Amino acid sequence: MKKKKNLTGAGGIMIILVLVVALVPFLGSCGPEEVAPIEEEVGPIGEVWICSITDLTGPTASTCRPHLSGLMDYFTYLEETQGGIRYNDPKTGEEEVVKVNWDWGDNKAQSGPCPTIFKRLMQRNPVAFFFGSTGAVEACIDLCDEAKVPSLSTISLRAYHPTKEYTFCIQPDYASQAMACANWALEDWHKKGNAGAPKWAWFTLDIPYGRATLTKECTDYLTKELGMEIVGEWFMPFHPVDTTAEFSAILDTGANYVHGQIVSNQAQKIMRDMTGMGIKDKLTFLTTSFAITEATTRLAGPDADGLVGSLVMADTTELEKPGVKLSAELAERYVREFDVDYIYATSFGITMAEAVKRALEEKGYPITGEDVKNVMNAFKDFDPGGTAYPITWTPTEHRPNMNVRIGAIQDGKTRAITDYVPCPDMRPRD
Repeated sequence: MKKKKNLTGAGGIMIILVLVVALVPFLGSCGPEEVAPIEEEVGPIGEVWICSITDLTGPTASTCRPHLSGLMDYFTYLEETQGGIRYNDPKTGEEEVVKVNWDWGDNKAQSGPCPTIFKRLMQRNPVAFFFGSTGAVEACIDLCDEAKVPSLSTISLRAYHPTKEYTFCIQPDYASQAMACANWALEDWHKKGNAGAPKWAWFTLDIPYGRATLTKECTDYLTKELGMEIVGEWFMPFHPVDTTAEFSAILDTGANYVHGQIVSNQAQKIMRDMTGMGIKDKLTFLTTSFAITEATTRLAGPDADGLVGSLVMADTTELEKPGVKLSAELAERYVREFDVDYIYATSFGITMAEAVKRALEEKGYPITGEDVKNVMNAFKDFDPGGTAYPITWTPTEHRPNMNVRIGAIQDGKTRAITDYVPCPDMRPRD
């Protein structure tokens, strides 16, 4: 039997080395002639700050908190996936990335604390604000103009009469949305076989957000344009314990439709009381996008069904829209409830990030609030991925559009029940 050679000894190792040296030229021909150096990841060219004043506690916090959380989730996602906002810098001629930092304050749905909070946040030298509270919008309009820092916000009519230079909104104003609901109510009244016009009541919160629809323009539209009788105004506590007395009084006036600027915290109690009183077939409650949400259903269960209101965002079934699909992915990634509130928050993030990116690509880093404002004035039919209606801003009109759908809670889900309809313009006439 032939003895095998042992290649582990000194002689064997020498043989292996000789073979390796001999094969090096041939191995080199099997791959690229040069190995490309590994590029180091380029860090941020700098950072910007975005600040927020919103209702983290108080009567409307159940809506405002998820809006701020979802907005910040979008920017967290940008940082985790691409380091921040990526853009082509005209100064360096390179693709750069800017990190976005956040700071915020809680105004508890009131205007009073806002100037102090605003002054503190301005120490960050922000390039933009997000105001999730009507009280914050109203208190900070002139402050934003003085500081030359734009705000993206929910709506207050005072912000648009006349149009303020640095205050931008992502949906039609509340009063105009309410009158779109009134148009639907008149159609609904006639579809049910009734003649003439129904009676209308207000039952709302006694805060700037709640009072946003109690205007002369709305009164004139309801009574003169639609022929409705307004039977009265009622105000609810921030955290209603029982609303049966108010509804009994409203029913005594013969009202058929009632509108209130509320959020899920109040809506859940209202719908429970209306169900318990057995009055849903006599009275329809109309409201805003911030109440016809799945958050109301989570609190009220099946009693929430039948709540109707203006819907400014996509609903959760519209996953064919890229922004809605992304919103669902972000909700899963950051362990949030995927609902219309979160979709709306995603639309804030998409829009605000686009504004900062456009300013960076226009001016190069660093940028100012005025740079961001200038590019926002040039938005035309900007589509936030289908999460909301396309946005157009001009120097003289900072409402992004005047279109909403009417939505309702049906079988525990928020669904659009109409296509987009135009809102009557309730801009103050005086």
